[in-house]
Amino acid sequence: MKTLILTLSLSLLTLTGFAQQQNSSDKKLGITFTPVGDNDVSTFNALDGAGSTYGEGYFSIGLSYQQNLSKNWLKFKTGLEYSHQKIRTESVPYSPEIEKTITHSNFALFTIPATLKARFLRFFS
Repeated sequence: MKTLILTLSLSLLTLTGFAQQQNSSDKKLGITFTPVGDNDVSTFNALDGAGSTYGEGYFSIGLSYQQNLSKNWLKFKTGLEYSHQKIRTESVPYSPEIEKTITHSNFALFTIPATLKARFLRFFS
């Protein structure tokens, strides 16, 4: 898995060489990739005497598509993204004689974002 992430990271770095060229097309296709990250399930600190949940990292990869709806001021952007999360859950220690249970979980999330971008400040100058 780590070799796959490293290979994809290095191949995406080579795609940035054409980043400064102007694209005259009104349609754009892109790739997003996050090889490592931090994913705390909650923003609260662990409480004494209570179960706790911790994020142990994630990665995500996605495709994006952008279409100009109007010349230079209205754009629609959508895509498909997959992320894989790792979570560790610690149970409540009921008594000192009983050890707490630690459970490791994985889950995946598919998202389909939709964004409408409007540049309207140029109309106020």
